Amino acid sequence: GTLYLDIYRTDGFGHSIQSSDGSVHVGMRNRFARFSAAEYGGEGMNFNSFEFLFFLPVVIGLYWLLPFKARKYWLLAASYFFYMYWNPILILLLIFSTAVDYFCSWGMENNRHNKFLMKILLMTSICMNLGLLFTFKYADFFGETVNLFCEGIGIGYRVPALNLILPVGISFYTFQTMGYTIDVYRGDYHAERDPVTFALYV
Repeated sequence: GTLYLDIYRTDGFGHSIQSSDGSVHVGMRNRFARFSAAEYGGEGMNFNSFEFLFFLPVVIGLYWLLPFKARKYWLLAASYFFYMYWNPILILLLIFSTAVDYFCSWGMENNRHNKFLMKILLMTSICMNLGLLFTFKYADFFGETVNLFCEGIGIGYRVPALNLILPVGISFYTFQTMGYTIDVYRGDYHAERDPVTFALYV
């Protein structure tokens, strides 16, 4: 059957409580969020899985069979498929982060004479990337901290939990692309003109 987890909000210490139906309650008082593993896209393609043992030879084989100019498109498509195997919708975040930093870095490259515009583009990249990272990785932690503080001083206000899925590798590609735009801003590297090549880098 489907594996279910009940998230029970207590004092933030995450005490496990067994319910009558056999589900496990973990942490945080007075609110339940029920979800199944299937809703989160399954286990993904592990490196030791039969799916990956089939996937890797196909990718490598077609890479060498394709014309040189088509290889990068194949690699990008295979990379996106691999990332989407766990949860397809999360690829939108990766594409969004890639697009933001591609256009910001390209805008800085073409406007070296305009330091103000370069700073605006750099701050856009940083705010977008850190905003995504904070929202998906730390928003609920921050909200629960606020809730505990309000409860401690007798205020009834509570920040609602977002219960967002944590995208695979979001910390890696966030700092990867953000570091790239900072290097372009400093003039350490020229901005990559080809969006496919840049997407492969990410």
